[in-house]
Amino acid sequence: MKREQLYRLGFYLGGIVTLAVGNVLSTKALLGVSPIISPAYAISSIWKIDFGLATFGVYLVFLAVELLLLGRRRTWTVLLQIPFSLVFSLLLNVFIAGYDALAAPLGLDAPTLWQKILLLTGSVVLTGVGAAMIVNMQLVPSPPDGMAKAAGEALRRGLGFGKNVVDLCCVVASTALGLIAARTVVGIGPGTLVAMVAIGRCIALFNHFCRERMQRAAGLLSAEAAVQE
Repeated sequence: MKREQLYRLGFYLGGIVTLAVGNVLSTKALLGVSPIISPAYAISSIWKIDFGLATFGVYLVFLAVELLLLGRRRTWTVLLQIPFSLVFSLLLNVFIAGYDALAAPLGLDAPTLWQKILLLTGSVVLTGVGAAMIVNMQLVPSPPDGMAKAAGEALRRGLGFGKNVVDLCCVVASTALGLIAARTVVGIGPGTLVAMVAIGRCIALFNHFCRERMQRAAGLLSAEAAVQE
């Protein structure tokens, strides 16, 4: 395997791990989870289902919606998002177990307000960085990103607009689930609004400073230049 391929794989896997940690911190901040994971969090909280399993199920729904939106443009490679979802859900459970084991010694089992804000900040930063790393390596996208891209194309808008639509749909779905099944809103709070705004800014900031260097190290910029030539 060439050095560029190793860099590409390393950045990609690092992005998956970083995104998983960011998602876990979002659930532990207790200020409202990020929009994308809110349906899985609501399902997990209301029906006491394993969060990783709930995430895997929701990601399969995202994939099904993406396939519908793609229509005839869909290819078999989209199905690679299934093993991505499985690995990602397992990572979530691993990091949740790790956090729970360290929470009491670190004084985070009953976090104070400033600790919640710190956890939320860490969640936003890590989620943004992880998502950017995954997308920048142009391998298998996460189902939320794949659905957002398909939604943006279906609406004849860009990926950013598609992400906004997906975020909004997730928040609406989570709110509806909570009100119908638990008669209360589950997992939606001020942290959700912060995540909707700030994660995109973190992605933009990370890409401004790091995307070109990462893609050059991974051999993607030279490959794109060769195609253009």
